[in-house]
Amino acid sequence: MAGTREPKGMTRRGFLKAAAAVAAPVVLPSTVFGANERVGVGLLGSGGQGTGVMRGFLGQQGVQVVAVCDVQESRRNAAKSLVLCQS
Repeated sequence: MAGTREPKGMTRRGFLKAAAAVAAPVVLPSTVFGANERVGVGLLGSGGQGTGVMRGFLGQQGVQVVAVCDVQESRRNAAKSLVLCQS
């Protein structure tokens, strides 16, 4: 932005460096790497294609379907039943 001045003592670059140094341990703690052995998946839309994709995930080791969503209650309940049967 032309004509704006940064406060003395703090530059945008300096602020970003300091923020990154503080945030990095919070965003990427050492316990994250290799901590989760399972991937949680949510299904949005359980029509023909959605159910097919969900079946593929249900057959994968290390993947857990944790949520299903569809505007049609019958499809939503069918997808829920499929997940519960595979658990």
